Amino acid sequence: FYNHSCHPNAFLSCHIRTGPTCSSGMDKEKTADYVQMQMQKPALFARVHCIRNTAKGGAVSLSYIPTSGMDRSERVQQLYQKYNFHCKCEACEKKTSFAKRIDEGLKLPI
Repeated sequence: FYNHSCHPNAFLSCHIRTGPTCSSGMDKEKTADYVQMQMQKPALFARVHCIRNTAKGGAVSLSYIPTSGMDRSERVQQLYQKYNFHCKCEACEKKTSFAKRIDEGLKLPI
């Protein structure tokens, strides 16, 4: 599991296998059996991509919600409604200049 941050250092991508994949060096007979067997298995792959440097042993965080265009109060409300917690990440701490910059950067122009 990954912790939430409104200013995450990673994002998650998912891929659903739509067809078989096999090595070109495999025997054709074995490949057909392998493909038949693999096609019967569900395949959902997830990958975490880091988008900022993280200290060795540091936490990797993801945003549980899309944050684009939302200010702090909207994010806090949505996180509480969907996940039942009050966000205390660096972007949501009210008194920091960083939180103010994040809010300003995430607002959509009117």
